[in-house]
Amino acid sequence: MKLGNISFSRDHEYQNVLSLPLNFEGDFKLWRYLSLPKFLKLLEDKFLYLALLSNFEDPFEGSLPKTHPDAVKDFQEKYDMPEDAVNGYDYHLKSVKDHIYINCWHINDHESAAMWSLYSKTNESIAIQSTFLDLQRIVDNKAQMGAVAYIDYETDFIPQGNMNYHCLCKRKSFSHEKEFRIIDYDMENHMNGSKGDNFKTVDVDLSELIENIYISPGAPDYFPELIESVSTKYGYDFDIKKSSIDSDPFY
Repeated sequence: MKLGNISFSRDHEYQNVLSLPLNFEGDFKLWRYLSLPKFLKLLEDKFLYLALLSNFEDPFEGSLPKTHPDAVKDFQEKYDMPEDAVNGYDYHLKSVKDHIYINCWHINDHESAAMWSLYSKTNESIAIQSTFLDLQRIVDNKAQMGAVAYIDYETDFIPQGNMNYHCLCKRKSFSHEKEFRIIDYDMENHMNGSKGDNFKTVDVDLSELIENIYISPGAPDYFPELIESVSTKYGYDFDIKKSSIDSDPFY
């Protein structure tokens, strides 16, 4: 299916991946930027937090574009759906954001100065760097995942047929985020009309998940040693690197 110039597909190579709209080939790096308290919480709990989508700041999260009625009409005709089924499907799409849980990563071959600025409020922060294939293997069938497509909500269509597709779309003004998401849909509470929890968790093996830890730009001299010491106390021997943004110029 096409979404503007973006393809949504189910690739058998990527078993638990809903869509790869950025047309990746093979593996790629993923980053998650964390404050020191959040990193310590990760070491303590050994799981990833998935936040409720309806609590996100962007009001367009999980929303539908203006083209949605036409897309549903085409979907109805293609699958010969009765009107009550269409109305039920439409209702579920509009209410699903109260039952979708998200964990966000950043796609990039390198560190991002913009992401450090956005997600590390102090110079005592870290970035964990993993890879898509590692994350996919570790999450396995506990949740689904996919890269975010950045669309024009005035003109673009979101493919129909999967509850999570419109939770993998954001406005083009957020395209600098290059976001990759882990998604968990609380179907049971959604179907019976109950409100779910504010977050869910996915257990992970941190030694398998974390390829490198990067220290935030401008961090005090003691900070890398502190991160190494704390990690060791929890039984980990991470490869800890200083931010390349702190590198000296050649002149």
